[in-house]
Amino acid sequence: MPVQSEQRPVPARPEPPGPAPELRVVNPLDDPDWDARLAGFPEAGIFHTRAWCRVLHDTYGHRPAYLWLETGNQPQVCLPLMEVRSRWTGRRGVSLPFTDFCGCLRTDPLAPARLVPALLELARNRNWRHVELRQPGFLLPEVEPSLRFLAHTVDLTGGPEAMRARMDSAARRNLRKAESSGLRVEIATSETAMAAYYQLHTLTRRRHGLPPQPWRSSRTSHATSFGKTGASSFWCGRTKPWLPERFSCTSGGRRCTSSALPT
Repeated sequence: MPVQSEQRPVPARPEPPGPAPELRVVNPLDDPDWDARLAGFPEAGIFHTRAWCRVLHDTYGHRPAYLWLETGNQPQVCLPLMEVRSRWTGRRGVSLPFTDFCGCLRTDPLAPARLVPALLELARNRNWRHVELRQPGFLLPEVEPSLRFLAHTVDLTGGPEAMRARMDSAARRNLRKAESSGLRVEIATSETAMAAYYQLHTLTRRRHGLPPQPWRSSRTSHATSFGKTGASSFWCGRTKPWLPERFSCTSGGRRCTSSALPT
């Protein structure tokens, strides 16, 4: 969401005894231990990692400018940000482009208030026209979003039978139909699977009247540890050996984020 670059008063908060908080702008690509540092945030996901930062940087040329707040080497807040430059829209900060879920991380409920003045100062120093926060949440709860989208969360606990029991009747009927038709599901991490996924991605985007993401985005994802470690996998459903009918790219970790591509 766009956020106007204007100073807002931040409620005063008494400083606790001990080390003073340190706020800085960091680039995960310069820190080999970045993913280990994320372990301090229970809500961290695949899109907060160094590998995804590499994908955005190498594919689109975006410049990382993550805001990081810690006290005595203990992380408190992390706001992922990329500087996006465009001849049409100018220079702006985005958290994060081409990303499903990558909100501000926190361990201290009150700490994010410290980021607001730093975020505005960063925007002014880098001549950003505006800042887009895709998941502003607790960072700017008083700001009305300019756009809204829906996210669907599915509880994966309890196993297949528990999930089946939670489905509505139409979903269970479709599942039985898929099983009776001989649908076979494959899970793969190979470059061949990446190419098949991209083919269906292209067809789906064209059907929606949208340009597809560049192939180098998928290729870069597979070339980084994002693909090599199995953090990204592809689920392909087939009723015929040579014809993929459903394909989705799934990112693992504490959460499973999937983008289904019906054909």
